[in-house]
Amino acid sequence: DEYGLSIALKGLGASYESLGKTDEALRYFANALEKKIAVDDQNGIASVHLDMAGIFIRAKKFNIALQHLKQAQQIAEKLNSFRLLHKVYSGIAICYNGK
Repeated sequence: DEYGLSIALKGLGASYESLGKTDEALRYFANALEKKIAVDDQNGIASVHLDMAGIFIRAKKFNIALQHLKQAQQIAEKLNSFRLLHKVYSGIAICYNGK
């Protein structure tokens, strides 16, 4: 099913990221994001945006990272998820400190 596929794609993205293959990781995360949007997995959508932001932060592409963080922030606020908001705000702080 689409939900299961979204989890597998996100896992593959994380695996490629851990191997330092960021282009492949981003490709899998983008595919996971599409699937999570299709099944309306809001928590998952925010989580994938955070994963993608992390890659862009490490690449010092802070403007792109901020775009993903803001997407995650909107969802986290809607879900009232303090766990997600903590990760979002930490990422935003890193971006602004890195600029």
